[in-house]
This record gives sequence, structure tokens and C-alpha cells, in this order.
Amino acid sequence: MTGSYVMNGLNGHLLTFSVTDNCPARCAHCLACSGPSETARLLSGEILEAYRQAKELYDIRVVVFTGGEPTTLGDDLFEAIAGISMQGVMTRMVTNACWASDDEGAYQIIRQLREAGLDEINFSLDDFHAAWIPPENVKRAYKAARSAGFSAVVLALAAGPLSRINIDWIHRHIDSDIPVVHQEVAEQVEEPLTERDGTVYEISVHGYSRVGRGRRLRDDLVTSDPLLSKLHYSCREVMNTIVVNPQSEVGACCGLRFHGNPVLELGSLKHNTFAEILREGLKRTLIQALRLLGPKYLLDSARRVNPEIQPRAAYGHICEICEDLTSDPRVLVALSIIENDIIDEIHAREKFVEMQREHDAVVPR
Repeated sequence: MTGSYVMNGLNGHLLTFSVTDNCPARCAHCLACSGPSETARLLSGEILEAYRQAKELYDIRVVVFTGGEPTTLGDDLFEAIAGISMQGVMTRMVTNACWASDDEGAYQIIRQLREAGLDEINFSLDDFHAAWIPPENVKRAYKAARSAGFSAVVLALAAGPLSRINIDWIHRHIDSDIPVVHQEVAEQVEEPLTERDGTVYEISVHGYSRVGRGRRLRDDLVTSDPLLSKLHYSCREVMNTIVVNPQSEVGACCGLRFHGNPVLELGSLKHNTFAEILREGLKRTLIQALRLLGPKYLLDSARRVNPEIQPRAAYGHICEICEDLTSDPRVLVALSIIENDIIDEIHAREKFVEMQREHDAVVPR
């Protein structure tokens, strides 16, 4: 179905499976609100069928397995990784390394993941994870993953102004030479070089987002960005980082927990096909507006209709604005009142983007 109506509305290459809500940790900053008591999970057959349907619609180049803690899926995880990697698609997993409580356990899981065909492994590491998973687990897992044949081994570091586990801590305790990539400026810097063993090693640094369970984080733990309260940034993630959650629901992005979200939850694969879900999602006014106009534009528009709607004093990430507007019934009612105005603004923006594209095509750089 290349060139179909669905693919024409998408330009991303990423598909994420949040394979389970279960996790041995219940971190205070978890956007997915995962924890030990959660039981929702995908089976390998459900993952592979969802992938097959999605692959018919757009050019998937990377499939990510996350959670919760994906290794709690056991054989279903290895089967899903193997089934997708055999298609020639790059596979990535995000894990907290709870399984690396000793060297033998660390090497065993790394071996199973590589035998299944996993290309890249990301280890979550920060102060909140450390309250549940000893950082030594990540150190063991990282050691086991070195020279194991991965294309990339990443320490995914979340950090704020008061973080104890930070870049210096990693350099002192895990790897003194590992390069650092700050996600906020990742597109402006060169990627770390591939080492002699064929693997890229890096610390990927990002700030905390006060979304999901992390919404209650203290202000002094988060680095605020004053520009987020002033400028209208469009969201490049919406409909370009499609996610399938443990309930077989399809979501428009990976930055928020979309289960029960009236805007970002697009539909269930238990009731509709991937094509039907994405087609209807791309038609939604608020989805189009998030992609072209951005969440602050929508929040500001809602406030003009209902002045009782108040933004946070400061924002640290664009996802925080998006959660505020998509989870507040007052905002959604206000936006429904001015939907025609939003549609006009979307059309104007589309026209501007097309004119800019045509200009760039004829003007030499």
C-alpha cells in the first residue's frame, strides 16, 4: 500500500511497542505509570501482527520495545524481536537492567537478546530508577553488552539540577570515556564514532518531563525552558512516533501515556485495523493542529475562550503542555467551540509550509 492515503500523511520511520505495564520499579517520574502490580502485556503474535499491518502502511525502519520493563515478557519478547529483525528492520530495546543482579544473569540476557537479533540496547539510568534498581545492575549490563555485537549501546540518562546520578557519576563509575549526546541539541552535533568493535557507545541525556506519574515532581528537580511559555513550537513527534500499548491501543506519540487520552489514543487493534486507525487519526483536527501549530497554540486558544484555564508557571518539555491540554476537559470543550477557526489556521499553515518547500526547491543553498 505504498503511496496510500495513510502513508501520505506520515513521514516517520519509527514504531514503538510498549509491550507491558509491568515493571519491578515504580519510579516517581514514570510517564507510563508502570509498576509491579500492573499486568497488561502483549503476546508475540499480537506484536508481529501489528507490525505486519503497520509495515504495509509506511516505511518502518526502527522498531522499539519498551514498557514497563520489556524483559518481563520472557519468551514473547525474544520471539517478537526475532520475528521483526528477520525482516531486516533495526530493533531497539529500552530496559532498566533489573535482570543484571549478577554477572551470570547479565551475560545470559544479553546473549539471548543478541541471539534474537536485537540491534540496539538502551539502559535507563537516573536517581528515580536507582531507588528501585541498583545502579550496579546497569554497570553489569553495560559491561556484558560491550563487544556483544550491538550496533549501539546507550545509557539513557534522565537528569535535573539536583541529580546525583549524572554524567560525571557515569564517567566515574561505569565508563570514563563514553561520549555524551544531549537530546536537546542532538541534531546539531556529530554522532559519536563507531568503536573498533563495530558498536556506538554513548550517554543520551535528557531532562525530566512532568507528565504521567512525574507530573507531581518538584519544580527544583526539573530544568525549565522559558521559551516553551513564549513560542509556538509544532510537535514533530505526533503521528511520526506511533506506539502500540499493552492494551493493543494505538497512540499518536511516545511522549505521553495515551491510554484513556481522548486526543492521543487513536483506536484499538482489537476492533479496527492499523489502516483504519491511522486514517481516522490523521483526520482529527487536534492531531493536525499539534503537528502543524503546536500544543501551546492550542492551549493559548482555549484560554481565550475560557480564561479560567491556566497554564503551569513554567514548562520543562513540550510534552507537559500537550498533557495539560489533552487531559483537561475544559480545554477540549473550549477548542471544540473554535474548531472552525483552528481548521482555518491549519490550512493557512499548510499553505505556508508548501510555499516554503517550493521556495527551498528552487533557491540554491
